[in-house]
Amino acid sequence: GFALFEGRNKIDDAVDQSTLTQRYTDRVIKFIEKKDDRPFLVLLSHTFPHIPLYASSQFRGKSDAGIYGDTVEELDWSTGQIADALRRTNIEDNTLVVFSSDNGPFFEGSTGHHRGRKGDSWEGGFRIPFIVKWPGRIPKAQVTDTMVSLLDVLPTVAALVGEQSTVAEIDGASLLPVFEDPRQRLHDYLFYFNNENIVGVRSQDWKYVTHTYYTGSLGAFEKFDQLPGFDGSYDMLLATDDESYSLADRHPDIVAMMKRVLANAREEFYPLRTRPSEQTYPE
Repeated sequence: GFALFEGRNKIDDAVDQSTLTQRYTDRVIKFIEKKDDRPFLVLLSHTFPHIPLYASSQFRGKSDAGIYGDTVEELDWSTGQIADALRRTNIEDNTLVVFSSDNGPFFEGSTGHHRGRKGDSWEGGFRIPFIVKWPGRIPKAQVTDTMVSLLDVLPTVAALVGEQSTVAEIDGASLLPVFEDPRQRLHDYLFYFNNENIVGVRSQDWKYVTHTYYTGSLGAFEKFDQLPGFDGSYDMLLATDDESYSLADRHPDIVAMMKRVLANAREEFYPLRTRPSEQTYPE
Protein backbone atom coordinates (compact mmCIF):
# COMPACT_ATOMS: atom_id res chain seq x y z
CA GLY A 1 0.00 0.00 0.00
CA PHE A 2 0.92 3.66 -0.03
CA ALA A 3 -0.07 6.79 1.84
CA LEU A 4 -2.97 8.94 0.66
CA PHE A 5 -2.85 12.72 1.11
CA GLU A 6 -5.36 15.52 0.82
CA GLY A 7 -3.31 18.65 0.37
CA ARG A 8 -0.54 18.35 2.95
CA ASN A 9 -2.60 16.17 5.28
CA LYS A 10 -2.10 12.41 5.32
CA ILE A 11 -5.51 10.76 5.51
CA ASP A 12 -4.44 7.12 5.11
CA ASP A 13 -1.13 5.43 5.91
CA ALA A 14 -1.71 2.32 3.80
CA VAL A 15 -4.57 2.83 1.38
CA ASP A 16 -6.47 -0.14 0.00
CA GLN A 17 -6.25 0.58 -3.73
CA SER A 18 -9.50 -1.24 -4.44
CA THR A 19 -11.27 1.66 -2.66
CA LEU A 20 -9.66 4.48 -4.66
CA THR A 21 -12.28 4.92 -7.38
CA GLN A 22 -15.06 5.04 -4.78
CA ARG A 23 -13.12 7.47 -2.57
CA TYR A 24 -12.29 9.83 -5.43
CA THR A 25 -15.92 9.79 -6.54
CA ASP A 26 -17.28 10.49 -3.05
CA ARG A 27 -14.84 13.37 -2.61
CA VAL A 28 -15.91 15.01 -5.89
CA ILE A 29 -19.61 14.63 -5.04
CA LYS A 30 -19.09 16.24 -1.63
CA PHE A 31 -17.29 19.14 -3.29
CA ILE A 32 -20.14 19.64 -5.78
CA GLU A 33 -22.81 19.48 -3.06
CA LYS A 34 -20.95 22.05 -0.91
CA LYS A 35 -20.47 24.49 -3.76
CA ASP A 36 -21.50 28.11 -3.55
CA ASP A 37 -22.49 30.34 -6.47
CA ARG A 38 -18.94 30.78 -7.75
CA PRO A 39 -17.71 28.90 -10.85
CA PHE A 40 -15.57 25.87 -10.02
CA LEU A 41 -13.14 23.49 -11.67
CA VAL A 42 -12.80 19.82 -10.75
CA LEU A 43 -9.98 17.73 -12.22
CA LEU A 44 -10.55 14.06 -11.44
CA SER A 45 -7.63 11.90 -12.55
CA HIS A 46 -8.54 8.30 -11.76
CA THR A 47 -5.77 5.86 -10.86
CA PHE A 48 -7.19 3.07 -13.04
CA PRO A 49 -7.03 1.48 -15.57
CA HIS A 50 -3.33 2.18 -15.08
CA ILE A 51 -1.53 -0.82 -13.61
CA PRO A 52 -1.55 -2.24 -10.98
CA LEU A 53 -5.27 -2.82 -11.42
CA TYR A 54 -7.76 -2.89 -8.56
CA ALA A 55 -11.55 -2.88 -8.50
CA SER A 56 -13.86 -2.74 -5.50
CA SER A 57 -15.76 -5.80 -4.36
CA GLN A 58 -18.87 -4.31 -5.98
CA PHE A 59 -17.24 -4.48 -9.42
CA ARG A 60 -14.68 -7.28 -9.12
CA GLY A 61 -15.71 -9.98 -11.61
CA LYS A 62 -18.53 -7.88 -13.05
CA SER A 63 -17.17 -7.48 -16.57
CA ASP A 64 -16.28 -9.98 -19.29
CA ALA A 65 -12.83 -8.40 -19.71
CA GLY A 66 -11.01 -9.45 -16.56
CA ILE A 67 -9.81 -7.04 -13.90
CA TYR A 68 -9.10 -4.40 -16.57
CA GLY A 69 -12.74 -4.48 -17.64
CA ASP A 70 -13.85 -4.37 -14.00
CA THR A 71 -11.94 -1.12 -13.43
CA VAL A 72 -13.52 0.40 -16.54
CA GLU A 73 -16.98 -0.64 -15.33
CA GLU A 74 -16.28 1.15 -12.06
CA LEU A 75 -15.10 4.28 -13.88
CA ASP A 76 -18.37 4.24 -15.81
CA TRP A 77 -20.26 4.04 -12.52
CA SER A 78 -18.16 6.90 -11.11
CA THR A 79 -18.97 9.13 -14.06
CA GLY A 80 -22.67 8.42 -13.64
CA GLN A 81 -22.55 9.24 -9.93
CA ILE A 82 -20.93 12.60 -10.62
CA ALA A 83 -23.42 13.37 -13.40
CA ASP A 84 -26.25 12.60 -10.94
CA ALA A 85 -24.74 15.04 -8.43
CA LEU A 86 -24.73 17.81 -11.06
CA ARG A 87 -28.41 17.14 -11.75
CA ARG A 88 -29.34 17.10 -8.05
CA THR A 89 -27.70 20.46 -7.50
CA ASN A 90 -29.40 21.96 -10.58
CA ILE A 91 -26.16 22.99 -12.27
CA GLU A 92 -26.01 20.33 -14.99
CA ASP A 93 -27.15 22.64 -17.81
CA ASN A 94 -24.46 25.19 -17.03
CA THR A 95 -21.57 22.77 -16.40
CA LEU A 96 -19.06 21.65 -19.01
CA VAL A 97 -18.00 18.03 -18.48
CA VAL A 98 -15.05 16.56 -20.37
CA PHE A 99 -14.28 12.83 -20.25
CA SER A 100 -11.05 11.64 -21.83
CA SER A 101 -7.79 9.75 -21.29
CA ASP A 102 -4.09 10.60 -21.37
CA ASN A 103 -3.05 8.07 -24.03
CA GLY A 104 -4.07 4.88 -25.76
CA PRO A 105 -4.10 1.56 -23.89
CA PHE A 106 -0.96 -0.25 -22.78
CA PHE A 107 -0.94 -4.06 -23.22
CA GLU A 108 -4.65 -4.40 -22.41
CA GLY A 109 -7.65 -2.49 -23.71
CA SER A 110 -8.98 -1.79 -27.19
CA THR A 111 -7.74 0.84 -29.65
CA GLY A 112 -10.73 0.28 -31.92
CA HIS A 113 -9.42 -0.25 -35.43
CA HIS A 114 -6.30 1.89 -34.88
CA ARG A 115 -2.76 0.58 -35.18
CA GLY A 116 -0.38 0.56 -32.21
CA ARG A 117 -0.61 1.14 -28.48
CA LYS A 118 0.73 3.37 -25.71
CA GLY A 119 4.38 4.24 -26.21
CA ASP A 120 4.52 4.17 -30.00
CA SER A 121 3.76 6.76 -32.66
CA TRP A 122 0.76 5.10 -34.29
CA GLU A 123 -2.76 6.38 -33.79
CA GLY A 124 -3.54 3.67 -31.24
CA GLY A 125 -0.98 5.23 -28.93
CA PHE A 126 -2.25 8.79 -29.30
CA ARG A 127 -5.91 8.73 -30.29
CA ILE A 128 -8.25 8.60 -27.31
CA PRO A 129 -11.95 9.00 -26.49
CA PHE A 130 -12.99 12.61 -26.04
CA ILE A 131 -16.55 13.07 -24.81
CA VAL A 132 -17.96 16.48 -23.92
CA LYS A 133 -21.28 17.27 -22.28
CA TRP A 134 -22.78 20.72 -21.80
CA PRO A 135 -26.59 20.50 -21.99
CA GLY A 136 -27.12 24.26 -22.04
CA ARG A 137 -24.81 24.82 -24.99
CA ILE A 138 -23.89 21.65 -26.95
CA PRO A 139 -26.62 19.69 -28.80
CA LYS A 140 -26.99 16.01 -27.97
CA ALA A 141 -25.31 13.32 -30.07
CA GLN A 142 -23.14 15.79 -31.96
CA VAL A 143 -20.03 14.23 -33.52
CA THR A 144 -17.00 15.88 -35.07
CA ASP A 145 -13.96 14.55 -36.90
CA THR A 146 -12.04 17.76 -36.29
CA MET A 147 -8.46 17.16 -35.16
CA VAL A 148 -8.04 18.35 -31.55
CA SER A 149 -5.66 17.77 -28.64
CA LEU A 150 -5.89 17.64 -24.87
CA LEU A 151 -3.73 20.76 -25.00
CA ASP A 152 -6.91 22.50 -26.18
CA VAL A 153 -8.65 22.01 -22.82
CA LEU A 154 -6.70 24.73 -20.99
CA PRO A 155 -7.39 27.48 -23.55
CA THR A 156 -11.05 26.38 -23.60
CA VAL A 157 -11.35 26.86 -19.83
CA ALA A 158 -9.47 30.18 -20.08
CA ALA A 159 -11.91 31.39 -22.73
CA LEU A 160 -14.90 30.35 -20.61
CA VAL A 161 -13.76 32.29 -17.55
CA GLY A 162 -12.48 35.26 -19.54
CA GLU A 163 -8.89 34.94 -18.40
CA GLN A 164 -5.82 35.58 -20.52
CA SER A 165 -2.71 33.50 -20.03
CA THR A 166 0.05 34.99 -17.92
CA VAL A 167 2.66 33.20 -20.05
CA ALA A 168 3.84 34.26 -23.48
CA GLU A 169 2.20 31.40 -25.35
CA ILE A 170 -0.19 28.54 -24.66
CA ASP A 171 -0.15 25.46 -26.87
CA GLY A 172 -3.61 24.57 -28.09
CA ALA A 173 -6.74 26.47 -29.08
CA SER A 174 -10.16 27.01 -27.54
CA LEU A 175 -12.68 24.31 -28.40
CA LEU A 176 -15.63 26.69 -28.16
CA PRO A 177 -15.85 27.19 -31.96
CA VAL A 178 -16.09 23.39 -32.41
CA PHE A 179 -18.86 23.20 -29.80
CA GLU A 180 -20.80 25.72 -31.87
CA ASP A 181 -19.99 24.17 -35.27
CA PRO A 182 -18.56 20.62 -35.40
CA ARG A 183 -17.23 21.31 -38.93
CA GLN A 184 -14.87 23.98 -37.59
CA ARG A 185 -11.13 23.23 -37.97
CA LEU A 186 -8.80 24.31 -35.16
CA HIS A 187 -5.36 23.11 -36.21
CA ASP A 188 -3.43 22.78 -39.44
CA TYR A 189 -1.00 20.38 -37.74
CA LEU A 190 -0.50 18.47 -34.51
CA PHE A 191 2.90 17.13 -33.42
CA TYR A 192 3.64 13.71 -32.02
CA PHE A 193 6.20 13.35 -29.24
CA ASN A 194 8.15 10.43 -27.83
CA ASN A 195 9.18 11.96 -24.50
CA GLU A 196 10.69 15.35 -25.49
CA ASN A 197 11.40 14.44 -29.09
CA ILE A 198 9.08 15.32 -31.95
CA VAL A 199 8.71 12.14 -34.01
CA GLY A 200 5.78 12.96 -36.26
CA VAL A 201 3.35 15.52 -37.57
CA ARG A 202 -0.28 15.12 -38.50
CA SER A 203 -2.69 17.14 -40.60
CA GLN A 204 -6.39 16.42 -40.82
CA ASP A 205 -5.86 13.70 -43.43
CA TRP A 206 -2.16 12.80 -43.37
CA LYS A 207 0.52 11.78 -40.91
CA TYR A 208 4.29 11.79 -41.40
CA VAL A 209 6.33 9.73 -38.91
CA THR A 210 10.09 9.34 -38.49
CA HIS A 211 10.35 7.22 -35.32
CA THR A 212 8.31 4.79 -33.28
CA TYR A 213 8.88 2.09 -30.69
CA TYR A 214 8.39 -1.39 -32.03
CA THR A 215 9.19 -4.94 -30.93
CA GLY A 216 8.57 -7.84 -33.24
CA SER A 217 10.20 -10.40 -35.50
CA LEU A 218 12.77 -7.81 -36.59
CA GLY A 219 13.77 -7.15 -32.98
CA ALA A 220 13.38 -3.85 -31.21
CA PHE A 221 14.00 -0.63 -33.09
CA GLU A 222 12.97 2.97 -32.69
CA LYS A 223 14.02 4.68 -35.94
CA PHE A 224 12.78 3.62 -39.34
CA ASP A 225 16.30 3.92 -40.75
CA GLN A 226 17.20 0.86 -38.68
CA LEU A 227 15.03 -1.33 -40.90
CA PRO A 228 16.97 -3.95 -42.88
CA GLY A 229 17.64 -2.77 -46.41
CA PHE A 230 17.21 0.90 -45.58
CA ASP A 231 18.64 2.95 -48.44
CA GLY A 232 18.38 6.45 -46.97
CA SER A 233 15.18 7.37 -48.77
CA TYR A 234 12.52 5.74 -46.61
CA ASP A 235 9.63 7.93 -45.51
CA MET A 236 6.49 6.94 -43.61
CA LEU A 237 3.47 8.88 -44.87
CA LEU A 238 0.15 7.46 -43.75
CA ALA A 239 -3.52 8.22 -44.13
CA THR A 240 -4.81 8.93 -40.64
CA ASP A 241 -7.74 6.52 -41.04
CA ASP A 242 -5.51 3.57 -42.07
CA GLU A 243 -1.87 3.22 -41.05
CA SER A 244 -1.32 -0.12 -42.75
CA TYR A 245 0.70 1.25 -45.67
CA SER A 246 3.04 4.13 -46.37
CA LEU A 247 1.94 6.20 -49.36
CA ALA A 248 5.07 8.34 -49.50
CA ASP A 249 5.95 7.26 -53.04
CA ARG A 250 2.51 8.36 -54.28
CA HIS A 251 2.57 11.80 -52.66
CA PRO A 252 6.10 13.26 -52.68
CA ASP A 253 4.68 16.78 -52.49
CA ILE A 254 2.92 16.01 -49.20
CA VAL A 255 6.06 14.33 -47.85
CA ALA A 256 8.13 17.42 -48.67
CA MET A 257 5.58 19.70 -47.00
CA MET A 258 5.40 17.54 -43.89
CA LYS A 259 9.19 17.44 -43.64
CA ARG A 260 9.31 21.22 -43.70
CA VAL A 261 6.63 21.51 -41.02
CA LEU A 262 8.42 18.94 -38.84
CA ALA A 263 11.80 20.64 -39.26
CA ASN A 264 10.30 24.01 -38.30
CA ALA A 265 8.69 22.49 -35.21
CA ARG A 266 11.96 20.90 -34.09
CA GLU A 267 13.72 24.21 -34.63
CA GLU A 268 11.11 25.91 -32.44
CA PHE A 269 10.93 23.37 -29.61
CA TYR A 270 14.41 21.91 -29.29
CA PRO A 271 16.29 25.10 -28.28
CA LEU A 272 14.08 25.17 -25.18
CA ARG A 273 15.84 22.15 -23.67
CA THR A 274 19.26 20.58 -23.42
CA ARG A 275 19.47 17.64 -25.77
CA PRO A 276 22.43 15.23 -25.98
CA SER A 277 23.83 15.15 -29.49
CA GLU A 278 23.14 11.43 -29.84
CA GLN A 279 19.42 12.17 -29.57
CA THR A 280 19.51 14.53 -32.55
CA TYR A 281 17.23 13.02 -35.13
CA PRO A 282 18.07 13.11 -38.84
CA GLU A 283 15.83 15.13 -41.09
